[in-house]
Amino acid sequence: MRTKYKDPPVVWILLGLVGLVVLLTFASKIRDRSYGEPINFYGRIVDSSGRPIGGVTVVIQVLHYTSLHVGFSGNEEVVTERVTSDANGDFELTRGSGASLTIMGMVKDGQGLVSTFTPQDARHPPDYFKLGDKRSRSQLPDTPARRLVYPVQY
Repeated sequence: MRTKYKDPPVVWILLGLVGLVVLLTFASKIRDRSYGEPINFYGRIVDSSGRPIGGVTVVIQVLHYTSLHVGFSGNEEVVTERVTSDANGDFELTRGSGASLTIMGMVKDGQGLVSTFTPQDARHPPDYFKLGDKRSRSQLPDTPARRLVYPVQY
């Protein structure tokens, strides 16, 4: 006996559409994590007396994954970004995405600036941030209110 083909119930069609939306949402989250997190980084450059220093070029290296990154399988690219502090000593990097960022140095009038803290000093602001890591993210100055202060000799 032959069974006559029936149109699928509307419920199955709706479940299929919901499943597709969930899959696409999940896939976009995997892609975002694989290629990096959005960068929002805020800092301030001050002298040893706490006065802001404007016109300081801050050199930041950002690690990007250029393909799907699972374990150690992703292709990496390091991009050097340069931002300049304003009259209040404030600087920010709020473009692009990455896996990590490192403050490589600060320059004013062609002269490299040196931190007034030693790297072992507990008050020394971090120079390296892993953007997808919860512990590192808690230290990340990702809003102007959480701006890190970098005291330098000038």
